Amino acid sequence: MSPVLFAAIPFLAVLFLLLVKKRGTAETSLYGLGITLLIAVFVFGLSWKQSLVSLSHGLSPAFRVVYVVVMGLWFYQLLRRTGVFDKFPDLIDRLSENPLRRTLFVVAVMGPFFEAVSGFGAGIVLTGPLVLALGYRGMQAAVLALLTQNAVPWGAMAVGTVLGSEIANVPLQTVGVLCTIFSLPLLLFWIFTAALTAVGWRLALRQLPDVFLTAGLLGGSLYVSNRYLQVPTAGVTAGLITGFLLAIVWRRKQQKSDSGKQPLRDTWQTLLPYLVFLLFLLSDQLLHRIPEAAKWLSGSILDSPGTVMLITCLILLRLYKISIGEVSNSVRDTWRQSRPTVISTICFVALGMVMKDAGMIGSIAGWLANYGFPIPRCISGCDCGICRQRSEIDEENRSVCADRDRNCSRNFCGFPYLK
Repeated sequence: MSPVLFAAIPFLAVLFLLLVKKRGTAETSLYGLGITLLIAVFVFGLSWKQSLVSLSHGLSPAFRVVYVVVMGLWFYQLLRRTGVFDKFPDLIDRLSENPLRRTLFVVAVMGPFFEAVSGFGAGIVLTGPLVLALGYRGMQAAVLALLTQNAVPWGAMAVGTVLGSEIANVPLQTVGVLCTIFSLPLLLFWIFTAALTAVGWRLALRQLPDVFLTAGLLGGSLYVSNRYLQVPTAGVTAGLITGFLLAIVWRRKQQKSDSGKQPLRDTWQTLLPYLVFLLFLLSDQLLHRIPEAAKWLSGSILDSPGTVMLITCLILLRLYKISIGEVSNSVRDTWRQSRPTVISTICFVALGMVMKDAGMIGSIAGWLANYGFPIPRCISGCDCGICRQRSEIDEENRSVCADRDRNCSRNFCGFPYLK
């Protein structure tokens, strides 16, 4: 049996358990890790001692991801208890009289922003009531809520992108920028689909400039955030930038009566938690511009987006005077919601590390390279052009990567600015 087929068994087993057997992610991840260890030891020759070392190497990135996920979910639970979400319909109503513009703002700005902050479907949960408040019902409302999942690489503070970067040993900024470039046509497609679902072909085509404006601002903000700021917070900052710019462009040209509408004070109270979060995000960005501070923060828990989220949560407790009982309930609900994610994250990261050290990922990437897939070929042996040869790549793949390194990711896919 080909080593490539053995290397692919963990992926196939996970898909089988999830899609066919309908097992939970936590249980599936445990089975997947066990299968991977057996194949790594008995087929690829990784010793048990080396397997334990690989598992230990996976703990650090796994716990960093878990920290961000748990803090994001706690932030969401606290916001639920402040009543902030109940005030968003009036806030959106003040944005524009155009129904499609309101819909695009919810689907293409607020949904991705909520998903970037908390992850794990928070965008659907939080924008669902907003979509209903805009007057949509049934399948139409459900589709619009699902279309909020249009910036996947940056969900939950880009934990999946960060993990992929660490496992593949590719610079995080390179991964973030390339994700943005490859996502641009998808963003335009999803936003146009949202317009089509909301108002139909005729009105969607008539308001095509609004679709292009929304997609362009979101894509441009994502690129700037990934290129010049930090990848983990790119989804959050891009959502805030896009929302701010669209609010300026689409603001009402004539003053209307505010009868029954949300007063300005309530508007600021609605946005206050996110403004506090933004303040600490910007402070974190400024600290990273100071070499001494960046060196001191590097690798510590203070350098994690989860710490920014934790500080924001503690300030919210004070600002909204949340009772001890509600805090206790929020912590309990957070743990209940995050427990399967914590288990599956740790197991899947450990699975990836074992596959990497055993040479299973290199075997699959080398096989894909022989069939003309450039991205796995680059990643498998030369780290997208940086030429960091790894021990798990066999000699044949080493030579292939060495021969192609000059044309690899330093000029990756024709993008010379990634140098």
